[in-house]
Amino acid sequence: MSRVVVAGGSGFLGSALLAALKLREVQTVVLSRSGSPISNADEVVVWDAKSLGAWTDALVGADCVVNLCGSPIDRKWTDEEKRRIVSSRVEPTRALGHALSTLNPRPAQWVNISAIGYYGNLATGLAAEDSPPGDDFLGQACSSWEAAQRETVPERVRACRIRLGVVMGKQAGFLPIVASLARWFLGGAAGSGKQWVSWIHLEDAVALMLWAIENRLEGAWNAVAPHPLPNAELMAKVRKALGRPWCPPAPAFLIQSIAGWIGKEGAVILGGQRVSAEKCLSEGFEFRYPDAESALDNLLRENK
Repeated sequence: MSRVVVAGGSGFLGSALLAALKLREVQTVVLSRSGSPISNADEVVVWDAKSLGAWTDALVGADCVVNLCGSPIDRKWTDEEKRRIVSSRVEPTRALGHALSTLNPRPAQWVNISAIGYYGNLATGLAAEDSPPGDDFLGQACSSWEAAQRETVPERVRACRIRLGVVMGKQAGFLPIVASLARWFLGGAAGSGKQWVSWIHLEDAVALMLWAIENRLEGAWNAVAPHPLPNAELMAKVRKALGRPWCPPAPAFLIQSIAGWIGKEGAVILGGQRVSAEKCLSEGFEFRYPDAESALDNLLRENK
């Protein structure tokens, strides 16, 4: 692996991936709509994320293309917002597929990020990679996202779909929010607290992506830690890591009301999935943080 092209590399996960690739002395090119400089990227190439253009030349000589494009899902799900969530994922994916088909030779692999939202909101059961997509909005959005890759991937390119769980990191994502609540003694369970949280430490998420690239994996892979937890149990472990006592749960109606008031989507908090990591484990991937205790100790140790 000597050259990797990353589409959408300016976000939380992309920044961490670029830093890891730099440590491995891998040349990186980021496809960006703004063209602004990006830390740890050797080159930034402007594209519109939906149509072919001069940016296609950036793919020449790449070993792998990684697609991380997709707008946030935590805003209020108006009809317009739903269309944006889907189009911001499907259009870049199709554009990359069409671009790859014009090349000869082509990059050996195309890694496309997806999400465990693919499985829908699961009250019971354990989702594996061969489980069907959910029939709710996120399930259908992720299904369309993955279909865009399957339908456009050209011959001689290995297509890999990584279904990302709830990523826990220090600077962004799920953990800083719930840790702040816990520090203010508001870190109780969300709603019933029974909804499953299939999480993964940021370091493991990046390591799994690198493992997928280095081993040229194909098909769908769940990027989740081996030990998911119900929301109530995870919040209890967050409070314990921060030295905070019991906190009252937040009723579902209150979460929905506050979410609506601040323009967020309550379903993101109140829904969940219990997702299996068995496929990655059986193929030899080793998690540095397999359980919530080790992950939270690492991430919150200096913030008590």
